[in-house]
Amino acid sequence: MTQIIKIKRSSSAASPSTLQNGELAYSSNSDYLYIGRPGGGTGDIDVIGGKAYIDMLEGSSAVPNNLIIENSATVGGHVELREATNNGSNYVRVKSPNSVTANLTLTLPATVSDGQFLTTDGSGNLSFAAIPSGSFTISDNQGTPNTDTFTTGQTLTFSGGSGITTTISDNDVDIVNDGVLDITTSSGLSTNTSATGSVSITNTGVTAFTSGTGLSTNTSATGAVSVTNTDRGSVQNIFKTVAVSGQTSVTAASNTDTLTFAESGGITITTSGSTVTIDSADTNDDVSVGNLEARLPQIDTATTLGNGVTMTAGGNFVVTGDLTVNGTQTILNTETLTVDDNLIVLNNNATGTPAANQDAGIEIERGDSTNVQLLWDESATRWSFTNDGSTFYNIPVSTEYDAYTSWTVGDGTNTEAVTSGFSLTFDANTFSYTAGTNTVAITTLDGGTYS
Repeated sequence: MTQIIKIKRSSSAASPSTLQNGELAYSSNSDYLYIGRPGGGTGDIDVIGGKAYIDMLEGSSAVPNNLIIENSATVGGHVELREATNNGSNYVRVKSPNSVTANLTLTLPATVSDGQFLTTDGSGNLSFAAIPSGSFTISDNQGTPNTDTFTTGQTLTFSGGSGITTTISDNDVDIVNDGVLDITTSSGLSTNTSATGSVSITNTGVTAFTSGTGLSTNTSATGAVSVTNTDRGSVQNIFKTVAVSGQTSVTAASNTDTLTFAESGGITITTSGSTVTIDSADTNDDVSVGNLEARLPQIDTATTLGNGVTMTAGGNFVVTGDLTVNGTQTILNTETLTVDDNLIVLNNNATGTPAANQDAGIEIERGDSTNVQLLWDESATRWSFTNDGSTFYNIPVSTEYDAYTSWTVGDGTNTEAVTSGFSLTFDANTFSYTAGTNTVAITTLDGGTYS
């Protein structure tokens, strides 16, 4: 059957003079949709939509000149101007500050100017202005410094020299020494360092070398130059310090000190050329992977692994016998759980008559949504379930299947019970109800017109 509902309508641009609470009306002239609020008077009518607002959103008509963009409690409002859909989903966002001390209006300039920047007069009026010119002086900071004047628009170049490289990226200037250092004195002394840190000294003024405690050189030039190497271990066949994890470090007392490796507890030490080999004579102490794979299957008595610590198996863990867990909880962080048993027992440790609060069931984790449960209610001794985590509904038992034989209807003020075999009729032949068919037929609802 065709179903038609007509609301109050008019071709006038004016709003209705009165509307009942919840009554709708539409003006085909203004394209506004109205609704009445409690009271039914002229001031109790609101515009809630209509074609006029759709036209504003689609751009076929102008939006109000005081369009307001909503915000949240902590974030200011914003407008997003999206790029063409063929090019992607990026956008340009114009956003209000999260906090302002007073209302602020920004007025755009009427024209644009090439090569200029946008500036404000401090009162919200924006305009384009030319980039100001200027200059500053740079210096190399020598005893008698060399200076130059840099003017806006020019290019400032950083040039490298002997052993110096310069790199400019993202407003940063890097000046790097390539690892070679040349020092020239009046006596002709020159030192060069390479990336490996070696030092070479060439000078005909070197008169003496002193070794043993380090290298020392002296020149006859005014103001003697002395180079001393205090790192004994880098030029002589001696050790400086040997660090042993968990033990006190061993430090050489002199150039003739000897480092000795001592055998103990089944440990053997052998030397060959510059190689020292430390080995265990007891294969039972060998904890290599191969030895563990050979020894672990030989365990034939009850054995405890670990001492109250967490133990982790890096790969798959297979138990060919029974598995007993005597802890307080078992956590399975797995995506798939397969159980061969066709009966799962909950509350397995319960004894005697169960307490009224000893409910049991299955709970489903739903992430950010509220968990749901299928629950045995011990206090009511029946099954129940919840779809929102707080309200529980009983699962009907056989005696409750046909218990619901009546219902009520109401108009907000009066109610009427409808029982089996009762006839319900709506006036103005707009509704009809036939007993036994459970059908309410709606034909036409006509709210009339207004002017």
